[in-house]
Formats: sequence, C-alpha cells, structure tokens
Amino acid sequence: SVRGSELVAEWAPRRDLRATLAAYTTRARDLIVLDAVPASGQYMFHNEGTLELRGVEGEVQWRRAGGAALRANVSLQRPRSEAHAGLVDQSPSRMAKLAAIVPLAGG
Repeated sequence: SVRGSELVAEWAPRRDLRATLAAYTTRARDLIVLDAVPASGQYMFHNEGTLELRGVEGEVQWRRAGGAALRANVSLQRPRSEAHAGLVDQSPSRMAKLAAIVPLAGG
C-alpha cells in the first residue's frame, strides 16, 4: 500500500508567470523486492519493508500568449528504508527538469 500527503503553495505574480512550492511525504509498505538467495544462487521475489520519502519540490513556469512555455522543476527528497538498503539506493535524492513547449500549429 502507498499513502502520501502533500502541501502546495502557488504564486502567480503575473498572468504569464507561475511559481509552485510543495512539501510531501510518501510511505510505501510491503514492496515487492527481488533478492538473491545465497544458498542456491537464484533470485526470489518477496514483500519486504517500508520505503518512506520526504521532500520538497519547486517549479517555475513562464508562458507566452501564443502558447509557448518554459518550465523548470527541482525536487529534493530524503528516502529511508529500515529493512532494505537497496530500496534507498534506487530512489534519487535530487532531480531536475527543464521543459520547453512550442506549439506546432496555430489553432
């Protein structure tokens, strides 16, 4: 099962500019994990542990009247798992994205 909470603040100082800041927490339990079985050298799937993520995310978007837009996003999160260190290793602590949107045809 996965449960989460998020608190979001949005600010639009102008019609073409918007900024968002969010804080979130997510908890996933009984995740399906693939582990090696040392005695046989094979791998086995099983439900194990809990993964908790806490983080913040910020985004700025600028949009032109014709539909073109530029958006930048940064996320910082702290993954934590008591039972399985591999779950934490597979969860990034920092992510960033830059997107440009350009309409292909007028409409």
